[in-house]
Amino acid sequence: MEPVEYLRILRRRWGLVVGAVLVAATVAWVTTPAPTELPASTRFQASHTLFREGTGDEANRIGLPLAAVLATRGEVPRRVVERLGLDVEPAVLASQVTVTPGSDVPTLTISSTDRDGEQAALIANTLATELVAYLDEQAASEGRESVDTIAARLDVQT
Repeated sequence: MEPVEYLRILRRRWGLVVGAVLVAATVAWVTTPAPTELPASTRFQASHTLFREGTGDEANRIGLPLAAVLATRGEVPRRVVERLGLDVEPAVLASQVTVTPGSDVPTLTISSTDRDGEQAALIANTLATELVAYLDEQAASEGRESVDTIAARLDVQT
């Protein structure tokens, strides 16, 4: 075929060519993700740092490494799942969290990773709140036990 013949065919079928181009452009526009969407592999990390206050025996009652373990095991992750109404096992939630005791200063950094930045922050903050509440409850329980023990000793001696 000669180039002139291609032009004749194009002139006769111009409507079909324009229609095909419009359909292709529409399909490309519909299937292309919006520029505001993040790739599925995007992960956000949020951190909450706790500073230990107190001096002497009060500050040393529970060590930071033990507090780090308590933050990711047992009661504390269960409380976070319950409080936030998450549809996930506490162990799965704990796998999305890292808790690191400070090496130079008495701190505990709780970091949460999630595909939603707000959810990552919410988990880290709630975990910190629940850890502090749990440790306060444990300290109060130990205080009651100490008072009961002393009272029992006083009753025995009198």
